[in-house]
Amino acid sequence: MKKIAFIAYYFSEEEGVGSARSRSLAKTLEKEKNLDLTYYNKTTWKTNNIIWTLLCFFSLLKNKYDMIYISCGPFFHLFFVTFVSKIKKNKLIVDLRDPWSINIKTGYGNPLKKVNMLKLFLSQFIEKFTYNNCFQFWVCTPGMKEEYKKLFKGAHKIRIVLNGFDVSREELEGYNNKLKLKDSEYITLVCLGKFAEYNEEKAEKILNKINEINGIKTIKLVFIGSNKEKNIDLIKKYKLEYQTIFYPKMPYELALRIACKGHIGICLVRNEKFEFGTKVYDYIGLELPILDCFDEESNFKKQFNEYLVDNVESFSCSFNNKDRFRRKNIFKDVLKYFLIRI
Repeated sequence: MKKIAFIAYYFSEEEGVGSARSRSLAKTLEKEKNLDLTYYNKTTWKTNNIIWTLLCFFSLLKNKYDMIYISCGPFFHLFFVTFVSKIKKNKLIVDLRDPWSINIKTGYGNPLKKVNMLKLFLSQFIEKFTYNNCFQFWVCTPGMKEEYKKLFKGAHKIRIVLNGFDVSREELEGYNNKLKLKDSEYITLVCLGKFAEYNEEKAEKILNKINEINGIKTIKLVFIGSNKEKNIDLIKKYKLEYQTIFYPKMPYELALRIACKGHIGICLVRNEKFEFGTKVYDYIGLELPILDCFDEESNFKKQFNEYLVDNVESFSCSFNNKDRFRRKNIFKDVLKYFLIRI
């Protein structure tokens, strides 16, 4: 029996979409009879980050594990987990859901934001230390691999493990409640999660395109979990406030049940070179074509071009190949790294 310390600070459903990846991986690993998982998450010790990190550190020192898996962000405990794995010679798999130092370096999508050089130095130092001492270094996109290859001056430990979806259209109630675009009185565009919060300039680019559609056919905008205060002024600027519905943050599956009744997904990513986000996979799982407002040469467009639509009056989009983005299929390819003999 191989013992694995499974560290995912955000793990419960209440902690947003960032926790879904780790929960899905855990379900895959739990099906293997020769793996024994011990979970470390936010509720393991209900305390502040410093004390949580110390308790985690001493627990890893005290207990015997063959392997450690850690999902990041957050990143506050990454150095200490790597350090203890080095001391105890555990195989360490690091799963970066977000590009830590890359985001700091690029101002989290805002090129005008002043870079905190101390944070950048510390994040890069910890990432290099982690890479040098880990067994596998997982990233979510080809762009992330390119950037970290430059930082580490190599990439033999880096594995691209794409994000994906867990729930598909067929598995949700109301599957047959969505009218086909040609039969509907209006076009419903759905945005899951943040919108202008990511990048106001890109949000305006999308709203410009939506206004073009609005001139052809009546549209309805549905925002689920977006911050209304940070978006409403922009919506008013384009005179779309009376065609817009804001839903508050809600459980993940409930959000998908609302979204699946739409026609087209709205997706905004801060940096199309190295980020894909998670909502693109949700839209694919729900069989919602994605409004194309992306840079022609971006990694995002190259990866998802078959699901992007521009002319909503005559779009065609096949989802026959969507199961390659189902998380359980993605994790089948990396299961071997947990089963490898020590």
